[in-house]
Amino acid sequence: MQRKIISILSTNYAGSHFLSLLLGSHSRVMHIGEVRRLRREDAKRCEYRWPLCHICDDDECPVQKGINPDTINNAYDIIFNNFNSSSINALVDTSKKIDWVGRFLHNEQYQFKYIHLIRDPRALVRRWMIKYSPKRIFKLRLKAVRYFPGAGFRLFNAGPHIIVLYKWLWENRLITSFLKNNNLDYRVVPYEKLALDTETVVKGLMEWAGYGFESSQIEYWKFEHHGSQKPKYKWIKDKQVKHYVDMRWKDYLSLDIIKAVENEKQVTDYLSAIGINLSDSGLGYCL
Repeated sequence: MQRKIISILSTNYAGSHFLSLLLGSHSRVMHIGEVRRLRREDAKRCEYRWPLCHICDDDECPVQKGINPDTINNAYDIIFNNFNSSSINALVDTSKKIDWVGRFLHNEQYQFKYIHLIRDPRALVRRWMIKYSPKRIFKLRLKAVRYFPGAGFRLFNAGPHIIVLYKWLWENRLITSFLKNNNLDYRVVPYEKLALDTETVVKGLMEWAGYGFESSQIEYWKFEHHGSQKPKYKWIKDKQVKHYVDMRWKDYLSLDIIKAVENEKQVTDYLSAIGINLSDSGLGYCL
């Protein structure tokens, strides 16, 4: 059976590590975190400020050993050789970025499968409005005007919530275009659907990937996983929470902003085009 690379594509804060840990808890699959971060000389001191390997911290990771900026394009080969187990047939890479997965489009050594993980735009509007300074919002405003010239005048005068909403839109549309234009084997997964109906979603993904679902995958905290993980959500593993959906946008965003996001035509048209609907409980599949 040809070895596989399952690549998760998404914006930031979409739950890529959560999905990867679930998939990587299968007996034939390994979670390896954000491999693209290993291409930098100063990766251990990058802006994320969390370890490249959750288990090894700053010590040399036996799975990542030998990967550096000079060997990064052979990262998957190195990981398979380092682990050296016939039982592992697939790696899950949470690198998220198109420019990273694009490096391997013509690599016929592996079978590549792609998951477009998409988060409720209201959740990302909340997160980015908290995170970004006025200076960063201004830069995003200029970028939005370039990406959407037809809406340039409106975007140049729009509030910050519209600017970060359009960041969500252009990043997800770029992922969709990349997957479709390259005729890739992919699935679209709404984060909220994954969090609320975890077993159904993971089972479907495992069958699509060519592996039988293992019920133990849902309790991913019972397994050791090399690679990056988000320390902020360690409490979920400690408390063994099987179903957690971050809905803080409901309390943080004003009703006017929520309605503005829900009624933005380019956003609703895009979601409809990829078979996703927007509801009070988040994103889900159109019936």
